[in-house]
Amino acid sequence: MRYIFAATIFFVLFAAPAAAQSRNQNWALCEAGDPVQGINACTTLIQSGTETVNNIAIAHSNRGITYSDKGDFDRAIADYEQALKLNPNLTAALNSLAWDLATMPSADRRDGRRAVELAERAQTSNASEPGFLDTLAAAYAESGRFADAVRAQENAIELLRRTGQAQAVIDDFESRFRLYKSNRPFHRSR
Repeated sequence: MRYIFAATIFFVLFAAPAAAQSRNQNWALCEAGDPVQGINACTTLIQSGTETVNNIAIAHSNRGITYSDKGDFDRAIADYEQALKLNPNLTAALNSLAWDLATMPSADRRDGRRAVELAERAQTSNASEPGFLDTLAAAYAESGRFADAVRAQENAIELLRRTGQAQAVIDDFESRFRLYKSNRPFHRSR
């Protein structure tokens, strides 16, 4: 009996904090987007059975971003779609799915119309986010709406300048702006 009590005390004092620390570590890795550790951490959180529905949606969205960065668009899109099933207003998933649908390398996978719909929803929720405007501009350009793309990208660049963003970030946005002014969409190479 004494051993059972001691084992219970040990678990309460040491194992529970370790589980919380492990959870916190998984969230840190899931949010960091590391190609291997991030995907594993997000998967662990999704499968844990202890996270809220909204947290599971966030983990799917984060894992989708990591898959997208690796060029695994099928898995990325599946994760964004799952995130949006769990939370239809999750702006990170709306924006990321719109970005992939507008910019992925494979022409047969791009969907400008849907990208515009998703990007407009994301941007409406946070009009002062330059990244959301950048995505909206890419979606407009993919849909052939170049005047709208130019206007959205101009607004994004102005917001970047007002907030003192690094010149490298502004240069990146300006490179897409020049494409849109030339009536060309932006597509990633991988």
